[in-house]
Amino acid sequence: MAEPHTEPEPEAAEGAAPVVLTKGSRRSFSNVRRDLTEEDLKSPAVQKMLLDDTDRLAEELKEAKDFQEKFRKEANNFQEMFHQADKQQAILTEKLKPHSGFEVMAGGCLAVGGAALGYAPSIWSAQQNTSILLLIFGAIVLLAGLAAKALRL
Repeated sequence: MAEPHTEPEPEAAEGAAPVVLTKGSRRSFSNVRRDLTEEDLKSPAVQKMLLDDTDRLAEELKEAKDFQEKFRKEANNFQEMFHQADKQQAILTEKLKPHSGFEVMAGGCLAVGGAALGYAPSIWSAQQNTSILLLIFGAIVLLAGLAAKALRL
């Protein structure tokens, strides 16, 4: 909003207040006396002008209230959209958050499965049946760890 600016009256007497002009004011009425006497108020022309201004101001007030209501509805709509987006963001953040217990289990499966697969060939010649069971166990545990990692991503 533009700030009102003041201009002194061209023929202002000493001690007279400056005229304050706002955006959209009529400069032709800037030097007109604003006080109305009882005699002025009795004039039908003045009464009609005052009624006209009252009607105009009532219409402007109605328009302002309509705009205010429209703005409130839009603000409520935006607030609801913000809350929905905020909930969605919290859900997605929780889904992406790594769960340390799950990560430890998947890492443990990979480590145990890898260790079993690595140890099985070293005992192949002495204990072939145990080595086969160790290979199967290691492969299953290793695949479970890989599946856990893949499903988590």
